Order: sequence, then structure tokens, then C-alpha cells
Amino acid sequence: MTNDIRPVHGIGRRAVAAASHEMQDRRAYGPLVDECRARGIGRTVAFALARNGTLETFHLGRRVFVMLDSLDALPQTLAKQAAA
Repeated sequence: MTNDIRPVHGIGRRAVAAASHEMQDRRAYGPLVDECRARGIGRTVAFALARNGTLETFHLGRRVFVMLDSLDALPQTLAKQAAA
């Protein structure tokens, strides 16, 4: 049985596996409703924020996805909008 994880430039197998696992945990986007619900934002407000451009979204088929950086920056974005 071969192992796909090979040491690279002196990095051990465990370090490579941990780095690979860590990279899999970092996502750039997620389903709009699920990600907003996890942050306490309801469905109606989530779609309103997407519609007015406050959240950066895109569509894959019928599903709507949100860029997580956009969602994480939402408090600062809303504060800037309120100050303007």
C-alpha cells in the first residue's frame, strides 16, 4: 500500500498531513443561508444583504454562495454604511 504523503525538503509526514488537513479546513465560500444562519443572520436579511451588494455572492445553478471574507467583514461594512 502506497502513501500519497511524502516528505518534502525535510518536512516529516505528520507535518505534511497536518498542513494538508489545515488547508482543507479553510474555505473561501459557503452556502449563503447556512453561513449566515451560523452567524445569527436570518434568511430574509441574508438575501437582502446579498441583493444590495453588501455581501459578495455568486450562484452555482440555483444555489447562492457567499464569500466568507465578505461575511466576516460584515460588521465593519455595516458600520461604514451607517457612518456615511
